[in-house]
Amino acid sequence: MRALTQDLFIANEIKALIEEKELKPGDKIPSERILCEMFNIQRLTVRGALAILENDGIISSKPKVGYYINKERVKRNVNSIESTIKIISGNSYETSSLVKFEEIETDKYISRETRIPLGTRIYEVKILKKLENTPVCVDYLYLKKQDFPTLTKFDFEKNNLYDILVNNFNIKPVSSIQKINVIQVEENYRSLLGLKEEDSVVLQAGSLYDKNNKFIAFVESYINYNYFEYVLI
Repeated sequence: MRALTQDLFIANEIKALIEEKELKPGDKIPSERILCEMFNIQRLTVRGALAILENDGIISSKPKVGYYINKERVKRNVNSIESTIKIISGNSYETSSLVKFEEIETDKYISRETRIPLGTRIYEVKILKKLENTPVCVDYLYLKKQDFPTLTKFDFEKNNLYDILVNNFNIKPVSSIQKINVIQVEENYRSLLGLKEEDSVVLQAGSLYDKNNKFIAFVESYINYNYFEYVLI
């Protein structure tokens, strides 16, 4: 439980103000100056309160413009195998773009994580996912070439991996071993997600298996957590 500081108290008051005025996602909240006048406090305290709301994903700032109500975050069930590789499934505002599709050999890292022998030919698929035209996730998918020899013919911008596996290869993931960490943004996906050097992302990584416990794919997702809410269902 957070200690009730003045910043937190004002943050709660601003949340109450948002509810009272029935502000919707995309609406602009009162300026720092107006908030100072409303609550009779210093601007430093207002900025601390706004920072709390921003860290909680309730609002976001636009430099030299102001603060806006964020859209409701997408719920992501960490216990769902389907959720692991579909993420925003069913949302009409979701789009995907293929960044890279390449045939490579397993290195030490992939071999350790998947128990696939070093030098095995695999496909590396890199996909950028957007929500309402905003980059929210970078997926890296690693699959054994011998298990999916015709994978190159599929359009990953129109079909997600889960649907391709189920509908075209009659393979359905039923179990997974996942690791979820918060890490610093690295350059290779910082620019794709439009993040700053000091920003962090959620890294969810793990292998997917079928009903016979056979390896299907290794998935790494670098996620802008401001757009997601992790839940246990």
